[in-house]
Amino acid sequence: LTFAEIVNARNVRGQTALHNAVRAGDPDSVHYLLSHGAATDILDNHNNTVVHYLADAYNEAIFKEILEAPVSSQYDFNALNEEGFSPLHLAVRRLKLTLIEMLLEAGASVNSADRSSRTPLLHAVNMNDTEIVQFLLSKGADPNVEDDNGDTPLLACGKTANYAIMGLLIDAGGDPQRKNKNETSLSDSEDEMTKKIIGGERVELPTKEAPVSTPSDLSTTRSPLFGRSLPNLNVDDDISPPQSARLSMPQTRRAERNGERDEGQMNQTSQANDGAAESDTEYLDDQPSTSSGSRPKRSSRFKREPGTSALEGMEGLRLL
Repeated sequence: LTFAEIVNARNVRGQTALHNAVRAGDPDSVHYLLSHGAATDILDNHNNTVVHYLADAYNEAIFKEILEAPVSSQYDFNALNEEGFSPLHLAVRRLKLTLIEMLLEAGASVNSADRSSRTPLLHAVNMNDTEIVQFLLSKGADPNVEDDNGDTPLLACGKTANYAIMGLLIDAGGDPQRKNKNETSLSDSEDEMTKKIIGGERVELPTKEAPVSTPSDLSTTRSPLFGRSLPNLNVDDDISPPQSARLSMPQTRRAERNGERDEGQMNQTSQANDGAAESDTEYLDDQPSTSSGSRPKRSSRFKREPGTSALEGMEGLRLL
């Protein structure tokens, strides 16, 4: 095997070392791998390239390393993964404006459609993000594009009642008369504020911006990247651990973390726990979460605070 073949070898999930370096948020490893022949267009088992993985990266240096790498010059930035999303669709759904801008500069199409014919603008309207909507319109996003149901961004905006976005879309040429497959248009709305905006009246918008929407298909951590589902967990919720979740830790690790044992005690404990399964600290999900509507956690691994027991409910647990 050549060194490049080794660098681009895939694991059982179809991921290369570069996939995992991006997932881990390690720009130094990303730089090293790219400089030694790592490819950006290799698909994992869910048809994701490393560019799709950028939606879960938190380090802008990684965006730059991947998108400006010479090997990315031939990359198809509009390629869809197994769930039907391009890297740009995922970036919009993660509300990552910097990544959106860099993807467009790298060659992604502002009007690229997902599997349901939804463009990045339709996703941004559904996510209720005024800033991203304004940016996409400034880059040439079509305000009258239709999805498979015939819904335009204006019709989607009517559902979220974000009047600022509604005004932006109409100013950009959005047609409130356009009907979907159910023969419904925004002009059919009985909402007084909507009627005023369509009529071109100057209106005073509410001072409190509408909350960011979480689409119904993302109300769990089902990932557009990885297709595994878990309910959304809030670390402040009072929840009980499922019996299937193994949250205990080897005694040695508790001793090292809490400082409760001296070195001799730790050695005895280590012997007593010889052969203990490393799965005691296993992840609840073997793929990173990519749910939208809020900033995603990079892992869903549970960890106890010092001085707490694995059998004392979840009060001492936090999410990394």
